[in-house]
Amino acid sequence: MVLKEGTNQFKLKEYLDEYLDTYEVPNMFRFQFIQNYLNGYSNRVIDSQIAQFYKEYGVLDERADMYKAFVNIIKHNHPDLSDMTILDVCGGMVPQLGRELAKEAKHVMVVDRNMVYKNNPDNLEPIKMRIESYKDLPKADMVVGLLPCEATQHIIDYSVCNKKDFVIALCGCWHKLDISKKIADKMILMQEPGDTTATKNIKYAAIRLQEEPELGDLIAYDSPYQFPEEVIGNKRR
Repeated sequence: MVLKEGTNQFKLKEYLDEYLDTYEVPNMFRFQFIQNYLNGYSNRVIDSQIAQFYKEYGVLDERADMYKAFVNIIKHNHPDLSDMTILDVCGGMVPQLGRELAKEAKHVMVVDRNMVYKNNPDNLEPIKMRIESYKDLPKADMVVGLLPCEATQHIIDYSVCNKKDFVIALCGCWHKLDISKKIADKMILMQEPGDTTATKNIKYAAIRLQEEPELGDLIAYDSPYQFPEEVIGNKRR
């Protein structure tokens, strides 16, 4: 179950109604949130926007906490984050991943155009902005993204141009990436029968990193949480 056992759905809806007003959630999201709260979930893969609210009220089952799981993935090859400034791209309205990272890192910046500013730790810097290019992103030691959609392109470009490590839980938006004809032609040669959106994402990232070999090796992480697609990253040599 996604919700903790014993959670009262009726009470949860009361919380949700209050929360939507408190956080001034845009009307475009209200119907989605309310319907999902009323209907509940029967599987572990849930929308990250909805999960933010479950976690805020402490009703998210530990086994479905994608935020803690993603931090554990990041720490797999970066075990000590204590001296690092981490940039979380498209961190959501309620920056739950950023809050989890702030428990480990010196400084965390979370960029999202729908960011809210309540209940965040002192070492978390919320940045409310629309990302048009990787050049818009502030400087950090590492850049991460949890289901960042079209910002996947910006994260990879940021790491290539700034020689930084990244970790991304891919959402499957491969078709939104701006792939040059040179890279696309390479990818056609690499594709095999049965290729999925996720493997295309990985191959795309691998090609980009091969063009900047000092960034290190591409890593496909084993995930303790059932993310929709692969989790990829790099490790500088």
